[in-house]
Amino acid sequence: MRNILFISFVLSLSLFLYYGCEEEQRNSEEGYIICGVKNPDWFMNLIEEIESDSLYYGGSIIYQHKYKDTYFFHLEIPVSSCAYCRIYDCDGNLVEWSSETEFQDYLDNRTNETIIWP
Repeated sequence: MRNILFISFVLSLSLFLYYGCEEEQRNSEEGYIICGVKNPDWFMNLIEEIESDSLYYGGSIIYQHKYKDTYFFHLEIPVSSCAYCRIYDCDGNLVEWSSETEFQDYLDNRTNETIIWP
């Protein structure tokens, strides 16, 4: 009986965390809301680029992170030798960190990691 209660609790907590996250950023069948904009051109172009080259981008994932009250989008490409080279801001600009310290701060303090594609 305890196992059933524990499993029910874990499932309920998982569902709460999934549906309780900021829905504004979550993808859906109707499209993607990125920083309050539905299907921004830069994001749709990025998805098109990924889907057009499955050899290079196969298994790629786009994550959303929040850092210092701002959303960032990390394109993880499994075959790339550069793990964090493709991080975008809300406008689709590649992020250029001013220093290794700032980049490390981003890695250490980002929150709300969510897979938004695929």
